[in-house]
Amino acid sequence: MMTYEEAMAFITGTQKFGQNLGLARMECMLKYLGNPERALQAIHIAGTNGKGSVAAIMSEALMKSGYRVGLYTSPYIEEFNERIQINRKNISNEDLARCTEKVAAAVKNCLDEGMEHPTEFEIITAVMFVYFKEEALDYCVIEVGLGGDLDSTNVVDPILSVITSISYDHMNVLGNTLGEIAKAKAGIIKKAPVISYPQREEAKQVLVAKAKATGAPLTFVLPQEVKLIHFREEEGIQEVAYHAGSWHFQASLRLLGIHQLMNSLLAVRALEALQQQGAQRLTPQKTAAALSVVRWMGRFEILSRDPLVIIDGAHNVDGIRQLKRSLDFYYPHRRYVLILGILADKETHEMADLIARDARSVICVTPNSVRASLAKDLYDYIVSFNDHVTWEESYPKALELALDEMEDGDLIIASGSLYMVGDLRRVMRARFSVPYDN
Repeated sequence: MMTYEEAMAFITGTQKFGQNLGLARMECMLKYLGNPERALQAIHIAGTNGKGSVAAIMSEALMKSGYRVGLYTSPYIEEFNERIQINRKNISNEDLARCTEKVAAAVKNCLDEGMEHPTEFEIITAVMFVYFKEEALDYCVIEVGLGGDLDSTNVVDPILSVITSISYDHMNVLGNTLGEIAKAKAGIIKKAPVISYPQREEAKQVLVAKAKATGAPLTFVLPQEVKLIHFREEEGIQEVAYHAGSWHFQASLRLLGIHQLMNSLLAVRALEALQQQGAQRLTPQKTAAALSVVRWMGRFEILSRDPLVIIDGAHNVDGIRQLKRSLDFYYPHRRYVLILGILADKETHEMADLIARDARSVICVTPNSVRASLAKDLYDYIVSFNDHVTWEESYPKALELALDEMEDGDLIIASGSLYMVGDLRRVMRARFSVPYDN
């Protein structure tokens, strides 16, 4: 029997195979595993930003309605096991080890056939399929890892496809135009109904063409279907009205960020579509209850109210732009001290321009990734337009520096990379005595 430590060594040992898009290795492993993906009632979610938030809302609402729900997301924030959950409980070490052992045997069979070695993400995805099949779940909410068409999750035959906002990210893999990126995302469109964010015209045309080719009913949500009524700053709650299809209700949305209005609307319309497909336990009332409690770590997450400390995993230009909009909207009279760490394969300078120019001061850090932009390199760019900038390799020291830089009424925001936010979240939780499931 494989131990948890052995399972993690097997999984992380495949990092050397890097990123290698394609479905052949996945299909081979699943063949030897008895094709567990075919047994799942899958909701498949692709897009550039917002996938995790939409997935979290949908899984929470399905849980509130009495269904057993699998949730698969990436990357993790603090604990590896976060990636695979049932009813928002992380897979246990024992179950992870047991399922990994089965996948390892399938990998050996595929290698014997002459296949390339599967990547780390393919291994984890196969583990998820095995686990979810064994647990005989009612629904599985599955987030795409990268792109869509060639992503290892794209072996499912979904009952519903959801596409969040499409913007520029991973251009070295997906293409340099919005149309090329949208084509990759549209790869998850099969015959099942599709609910989409209101895309820019170039992306929208691609989705419409793919839906027409596959015969999939396609619905774009509309901005006028959601309205912010009031922001309760003391509690960190948004009062929101939804007029989504046949569902009309008001809810106290726990997820913060102006962008979460559209993300939550997208989830609500997808849930309404599931109800129409037969999930009769789903109701607007139960969805409202889910919206009031749903959490999603590292996304405009308040870790301290006095002083006000927020972390946000925005990791591309559009995400940083939405973060800046949210800061300006929620806290127009507060200045912010910024802790910033970005991966080198992102549009580093444009991201820094958007968020660092208005900061009272900036502390640059290095994300824990081989793809990281070094803190000193980030500092060298930001100092050209903001004199109040320094760099620090130690996350605890970076936090203390930020606290020292604050003036009355200021807030701290940490952003730029999910890898950095996850590591810094641990430091902040220890500093402010915040539980893991904040």
